[in-house]
Order: sequence, then C-alpha cells, then structure tokens
Amino acid sequence: MIRGETVLVSFFEEGKRDAHNNPDPGHGDPIAVDNVLVAPAAASDVIDSVRPDGRLIRYTLYFPKTFTDDLTKALVKVRDDTLPVVGSPRPWCPDMTPGQWNLVVQVGDVDG
Repeated sequence: MIRGETVLVSFFEEGKRDAHNNPDPGHGDPIAVDNVLVAPAAASDVIDSVRPDGRLIRYTLYFPKTFTDDLTKALVKVRDDTLPVVGSPRPWCPDMTPGQWNLVVQVGDVDG
C-alpha cells in the first residue's frame, strides 16, 4: 500500500497594515498534514538576466481526500524546502478519483 509523507502547511493570514496602509501578509503557525504524496520535479533554469544562476525548485504534491482547506497563498514545508503554493488548487471530485488522493498541488520558488 502506498503511504505519503507528512508536510507542514502555513496558511495565509492578512496581518497588520504597513506604513502605506497596504496589507502586511503573513502566515499562521504550520499544521501537519499526513499522507501527502511528494513527486520531486527536475530543477530547471530560470531565464532571467537579473538572476542568471536561478533555479526553479518544484514539487507536485498529492493531498489526501480528507484535506479540505484552501491552499491559496499558503506555504508548504516539504522535506527541507518551504515553498509557496502555485495558484489556487482545487480538488478533483472525490467520486471520480480512485484511491486516497484528489488534490494536486504544485509548489515552487526561485533560488539564486
């Protein structure tokens, strides 16, 4: 039987306002989510003259059907990387997905 890893999720929270009255975004305390399948992707070059040595670090995560929270703007700690969620992932219909996982989430960041 396949068993996933435990990842830590920090949800986006709008905090206090900065000197220009803009929201100062932050993230709450992380929660552990068990049984997440982690698929590492190959690092790829970032084509940008400002960061010629940059790399895109990315994982594709498969969250279990029991996870129902909104991951928009969340941070996920996967192994030793804490990465932002890409986009606003939505689950597949549970009745249409065999197995325990129905939420596909991509996380990634630029390093360098």
